Amino acid sequence: MGIFDGIEKLINEHGSAQILGERLLLASDQNAAQERRISELERQLKESEAERTALRNQLQRSQSEHQQAAQHIQSIHSLPQLQFVAPFYFADGDAVPFCPTCWEDMKKPIHLPPPFKSMAGSVYKCHKCGKSIVHPRRESSSDCMTA
Repeated sequence: MGIFDGIEKLINEHGSAQILGERLLLASDQNAAQERRISELERQLKESEAERTALRNQLQRSQSEHQQAAQHIQSIHSLPQLQFVAPFYFADGDAVPFCPTCWEDMKKPIHLPPPFKSMAGSVYKCHKCGKSIVHPRRESSSDCMTA
């Protein structure tokens, strides 16, 4: 082995170390990039989980609102059948009159409390809408007035 062989061997070994160093630096850079990507994906996963939870809560609220609306519709369909006998509404088999204002305006079957007597006749005052209905002393119910 000559002097040039030793120099060539030294150059080759030194070159190999430089190449290995560059490869190690490249691998380190790739590893750092992968760790950043993993961190970003973990952040996105947490955001997605939070969004999923919010959507699940919104779905539960919507389902609850839907159920309430369905119950309301059912209650509307199950309203009593009232007959108008001026100036009141009555249900079959029920002698207590219903407020005509509440029934006609809001479809709410509100029983009227017992009347109080006045010079004009019996006065029924609805506790819900506040309207007073006067039922005159005369037998004719067509002369009734509402206040």
